[in-house]
Amino acid sequence: MNDPGLDEPIQETSKDVEQDRKDELDFHKEDEQAFLTPSRWWFASTAFPLLAGTFGPMASAFSVCALSENWRVIVPDGPGGNEAHGFNVKDPAWQVPQIQKEHLEVLCRAVEGYLRSRLVAEY
Repeated sequence: MNDPGLDEPIQETSKDVEQDRKDELDFHKEDEQAFLTPSRWWFASTAFPLLAGTFGPMASAFSVCALSENWRVIVPDGPGGNEAHGFNVKDPAWQVPQIQKEHLEVLCRAVEGYLRSRLVAEY
């Protein structure tokens, strides 16, 4: 490239090629983003509610089990101490009505949601 007068055209061509590469990379990034956006929306709009709909009732069931069973245990000290040889601890007297009230509220909200969905379906 020792030809006189060619340095500037070669530099311009080099810059154009580099710009074309950047534009091509930007295009691929935009294309990838356009490809991923629907799957992300699907995940946010479908998978999260499905997971919440799955684990919400399970949590309620575990709460009912916790209300009906003593699940706390004092484990004895010593080399053979484990939960099987432990002492059950009852729930505090103030906690049981509180949990019952929460379960009643959940049941009322579930019935309300069902009735609202039936009303919307009719109209």
